[in-house]
Amino acid sequence: MAEHDLRIGNTASYGPPAQTLDRVYYLENTIDFSVNKMAAADTAIIFNLPAYHCVLHAMCQLTTSEGTTATIEIGTPGDPDGIINEVNLMTVGITSSAHHADEDVIGAVSSTATTIIIDPGHALCTGAIKVGVLIADMTPLSTKLA
Repeated sequence: MAEHDLRIGNTASYGPPAQTLDRVYYLENTIDFSVNKMAAADTAIIFNLPAYHCVLHAMCQLTTSEGTTATIEIGTPGDPDGIINEVNLMTVGITSSAHHADEDVIGAVSSTATTIIIDPGHALCTGAIKVGVLIADMTPLSTKLA
């Protein structure tokens, strides 16, 4: 199983987002699987999620179909489907977090940093997606939560 690092800038450091709304951030990453091929057992890191930050909402837009039956899940290493349970890579369109019971990363605040990952259910070699997440910085509350 390989782990692909597809974060913007391919860096492990958390940089300031392109769009800031006080303490709410929108991060976006476009991933072309014809360039970044993945096996079914691989994972891809697409964003950093710092400590005391929470995902408020997420969306995945399929811009190029994979061409065969293929799905992905978006989550964290500890909960691979915790943000978007299943994205169908056959039909071009948008899938967003629906706040199902298994999407329990949405709204959760942790005192430890993690990453947001793609967990493919199939080998990926032709599709392209754009993933966007709305993140809230809850750091000012960290002293009150400790």
